[in-house]
Amino acid sequence: MNIYVAEDSKDIRESIVKVLELEGYTVYSDDNGQNALERLLEGDIDLALLDINMPERNGLEIAKELRTRGYQTPIIFLTARSLQENIWEGFESGADDYITKPFEFKELLMRINAVLQRTNRSDDESTPITSVSRKPIIYKNLELDVDKLSVKLSDIEISLNNKEFEVLKYLLINKGRVVSQEELIEKVWHEEIDFLTQTVRTNIKTLRKKIDPKKEIIKTKIGKGYVIE
Repeated sequence: MNIYVAEDSKDIRESIVKVLELEGYTVYSDDNGQNALERLLEGDIDLALLDINMPERNGLEIAKELRTRGYQTPIIFLTARSLQENIWEGFESGADDYITKPFEFKELLMRINAVLQRTNRSDDESTPITSVSRKPIIYKNLELDVDKLSVKLSDIEISLNNKEFEVLKYLLINKGRVVSQEELIEKVWHEEIDFLTQTVRTNIKTLRKKIDPKKEIIKTKIGKGYVIE
């Protein structure tokens, strides 16, 4: 699956590209609206994520131009414009979905999958709708398969509980960035309270026993959190 990301914020764009590539998508990106339009007109993109405010061409203009020319590429807007009239304008220009910033990557992935499923259904009503197959996340001799909910270490399958799996997945998706205990609580346990910090430590400890007894994969940054470098 080819996804195009047009976003003028370098940090946001690179973060989205990183997450999508870890989910197994082939990703193309640019920060310029005119470049985005020209690339999308080539016709081999399965879904476009468009910021609205971009140089030369904004996302609304791109969507309208694509629809005018008969292109049915699914479009999801990513924008800070959150007023109801902005959302209506986005859909009227031809968007399939509209996400306001800031957003959670989990929500973005769910919306992408939902739009792709709807598109597949429209293209072929007789074809059963299935989730988009995603490539395993590979780090050194570790392989995490998001679809199969499985983890292998040197080709040997490792049994993890749900939270251990989600913690490992979140750290892999954010590889190279220190993730605090508070962030893990919010993103994995979906809570915002402090008493779960011991639970995070316990899960990291049991996860390490299973996949990283020498602490070579998950590093602790004292006072900051955990990172897979």
